[in-house]
Amino acid sequence: MCWFWTLLVSAMAAAEPLSVHVQTVRTAIAEQSTDAAQDALQQAITAAPRVEVVTDAQAVGELLYYQGLVPMLVGAEGQPGLNDWRDALVVFPELKWDPSLSSNREQQAVFEALRGEVTQRPVVPTGVPSERGAAQMFVDGVLHVPGQAVRAGMHLAQVKCPDGEVAGKWTRFETPVSWTKLCSAPIDLTVAVAAPAEDEDFGFGMDEDPRQGPDPLPASLVIVAPPPSFAQRWRRPLLLGAGGSMVIAGGLYVGALLSRAKYDKLDARNIETQTDLDALRARTNAQAGLSVTFGVVGVGMAAVAGFSGRW
Repeated sequence: MCWFWTLLVSAMAAAEPLSVHVQTVRTAIAEQSTDAAQDALQQAITAAPRVEVVTDAQAVGELLYYQGLVPMLVGAEGQPGLNDWRDALVVFPELKWDPSLSSNREQQAVFEALRGEVTQRPVVPTGVPSERGAAQMFVDGVLHVPGQAVRAGMHLAQVKCPDGEVAGKWTRFETPVSWTKLCSAPIDLTVAVAAPAEDEDFGFGMDEDPRQGPDPLPASLVIVAPPPSFAQRWRRPLLLGAGGSMVIAGGLYVGALLSRAKYDKLDARNIETQTDLDALRARTNAQAGLSVTFGVVGVGMAAVAGFSGRW
């Protein structure tokens, strides 16, 4: 019976817009019910990717803002909510500090300082595919097409599937999102969908939705880091190998010195004939030779590891 109620509650949560869940979190914070606020936060975060409508940026931003505010209100050590506030301001830059929930001026000053900081965050591509059939892809409620990007941070990616289903996931776009696989039913990728008209895309001639997030950024702003050089990729293994070679070289050299000390003694027990002496000398010379070899290898590996040029 428990599984039935779990499914029922999950279905009811998905049927409600995210703004309803966010309001529940705010009410719990306003009533200074920390446990209730944390429970409501977890439910809202879990429900966000499953809501049945495309969510607006303000709701996503407020949810992330509350996620950062609750630890501050309970007096958590350090400032654990700062990254959540950064993410919130990336999603919805117009987000305002709520003095009715917290009158802490220092925290408010930090929050306002982060507003400017996040404008310098790197740009990451959203990776909307060219072949997407009749599906529409949204990031924090804003329609995205191929070749577009957002500021780095936590985002709610949603797909409005051809059959009307809305599916989503939380992502930082650090790894590509399999947009078309979010839909339950397969998408007919052979269907060509016309690009949205300019006035439909940007709302020219219409009142702008105050809950909408920033326009997508061009993916051309994405800075691709150059691949690491050979020395950068192998510096640590080379240094470890160099250290190991030098240890082996040292051990072999000590062994060679001990062997040399044996045949320098005229009364050595293990040397009875010239053949015994020649064998000991050969073994000693071999150890010395190996010691030099490992020493040279170790120095060479250390030199390569220290070379920072690009090969």
